[in-house]
Amino acid sequence: MKNQQKIKWLIYPVLVVVISVLSAVSAFAADNSYLSYEFIGNSCIVTECDDEAKGQINVPETVNGKDVVGIKDNAFSDCYYLTGINLPETVRSIGNGAFASCISLEMFDMPDSVENLGNSVFSNCVSLRIVNLSQSVNIVPEETFYMCKALKEIEISEDTTLFGKNAFKGCSSLRSIVLPGNLYEISSGCFSNCSSLEKVYLPLSVLQICRDAFEKCTSLNTVYYQSSERNFEKISILAGNDSLLHSNVIFNHNHRSASVATSVEATCEEDGYTTYDCVCGFSETSNYVVAKGHELTEYLKIYEPDCVNTGLAYLKCANCNFYEELILSLKQHTPVIDAAVKSDCINTGLTQGSHCSVCGKVLTAQNKVPVSEHSFTKKISDKAHLATQASYTVPATYYLSCDVCDAISKDKTYTGATLSLGITGKIVSTSSNDSITLSWNKVADATGYAVFYKNTSGKWQTYKYLTANTLKMTKLPSGRLYEFAVRAYVTERGKTVFSPSFATHKEATRPLPPGKVVAVQNENAIQLNWTASAGATNYQVFYYNTVQKKWIVIGYAVKGCKHTIYNLKPGVAFTFAVRPYINTGAKNVHSSSYTSISTCTKPIVPILKSTPLKGAVRLNWDKVSGADGYVIYGSSSPNSGYVKLAITSGLTYTKNGLVSGRTYYFKAYSYKRTPAGVVYSYAGPVKTVTTR
Repeated sequence: MKNQQKIKWLIYPVLVVVISVLSAVSAFAADNSYLSYEFIGNSCIVTECDDEAKGQINVPETVNGKDVVGIKDNAFSDCYYLTGINLPETVRSIGNGAFASCISLEMFDMPDSVENLGNSVFSNCVSLRIVNLSQSVNIVPEETFYMCKALKEIEISEDTTLFGKNAFKGCSSLRSIVLPGNLYEISSGCFSNCSSLEKVYLPLSVLQICRDAFEKCTSLNTVYYQSSERNFEKISILAGNDSLLHSNVIFNHNHRSASVATSVEATCEEDGYTTYDCVCGFSETSNYVVAKGHELTEYLKIYEPDCVNTGLAYLKCANCNFYEELILSLKQHTPVIDAAVKSDCINTGLTQGSHCSVCGKVLTAQNKVPVSEHSFTKKISDKAHLATQASYTVPATYYLSCDVCDAISKDKTYTGATLSLGITGKIVSTSSNDSITLSWNKVADATGYAVFYKNTSGKWQTYKYLTANTLKMTKLPSGRLYEFAVRAYVTERGKTVFSPSFATHKEATRPLPPGKVVAVQNENAIQLNWTASAGATNYQVFYYNTVQKKWIVIGYAVKGCKHTIYNLKPGVAFTFAVRPYINTGAKNVHSSSYTSISTCTKPIVPILKSTPLKGAVRLNWDKVSGADGYVIYGSSSPNSGYVKLAITSGLTYTKNGLVSGRTYYFKAYSYKRTPAGVVYSYAGPVKTVTTR
């Protein structure tokens, strides 16, 4: 994570250097047997940790050969004795309340592979002091650090755009806050009851500070704003933020220009970096240079090993005094095979042995093999000893002679095997919404074929006997997975004889497409939600490329009934489709059609400009890319009473009939029409105007 820039929040403006001490991790980590898992296709998620687990626990990268990709809701909640939790780089999602109330947890380093973060992940972790969030997470969800009273330092992506409701409520040890440069909204109660908070750094990107975001921040005295006083007045600051509004605001503040830079060079074991300490208390560490690693180039052999004694050598680093002692393993014995001597019905023999050609040690001793019985393996083919012919129900019988001394088995009759019926081999199948057709190769001499299926208790049950090598089953329910087996048989002397083995095959009827797909939009992402298709194990999500004029898969194996598409441009129309399928293990059985929806991302917020007139106000704004029009609201109060004034596709609007010398308040939305309905932007900042 060090080679990506992050925002760091510190209680004091000092550089914290963590020196790793090499130790055997297994000596301190909790046993992974405390963890429970759920397997989904080729992936695995952690579902639960035993609340008796103590110390540090390491979540493995793979379980039974499947990547661990997620942490389920509340998986580690109430694990009071855990002091550390390490996640592998395979984890992509962390569920709601995953680590809630882990009251002994002090530090947490989240891998950058994590893309989705649920609500309340660290709520009530009262000992948590230092957290590094994933660079791939750009929204801090609701109550993420609720009541983390010891939290002093957090690293967060500069691309973070939203702090959720009550995200840092009750973090009473936070002393200073530097907000990321792309943040546009601080949700209600976000920093409520942060009683030690003294300094806040606001970037130009912030458009709205919601109700009670800084409620009861009794120590707050200074706000550093990245831009001008005029831009500060454009921020929509709702009720309950008196602590922020009554603070000393310092405008046009830039950390880098007011910082002292300190550089540390990389060594063999330690990373290099540059620290910027600002006069306001902000500390930023960046420009990381990865540790060089030891250059073990000097090799000195002390003495050679052989197949009796180990050897010794040293490796020394060319750049420092580090050296590594190498114990040279014993050389393997050089074996020479002592060939076996086969016994027969006349002579004794010896087993195969071996010895080392260097030291002469016997590696495998040769043992005597006693005289064997006659080896009656030769069938006698003269007329006096002809064998009886075998059938499917009656075995062959014959006499043998010894292959060593030609002795005959005299009056003893040897029984051979019955004829074995061939197997059907591979089964192939096709399916529709309500039918499945099976076919297989024909078996020579077979009277017919028995088709079996597994019932709900997992036992094989006979479905049908038939003479043809194809079978079509109809009037089946859609979206149902079946397992079949086909076994050839013959009827001889009133008995039915089956082939010794049989092929099995899984097939499913095609699932029906979802009944409806709906969309939830924001400026840079769209979440699709749909109704479940009976029997479906996964879903594919498609996007229609209007340039190539074809559907492109953007979600390959979606579990559940929702999927979010990120990194989209604001105010752009899209068409998506959802298609369910059933994974049989050997192939995917898709629905014969899909359900589509046309929608768009939210257009960006229009920024109002104004010209006060006598008894009127003229408003204008810049064109919003992708917007079909704009909705203007007005009020005589800044925080309530807004009414719709106009819907227009133009870039200006004049409100007449106002009282001269009175202050009025305006805000605007942009919107875009889609076949599924109108999509509105977020509310623009309130524009305050006093008429002439």
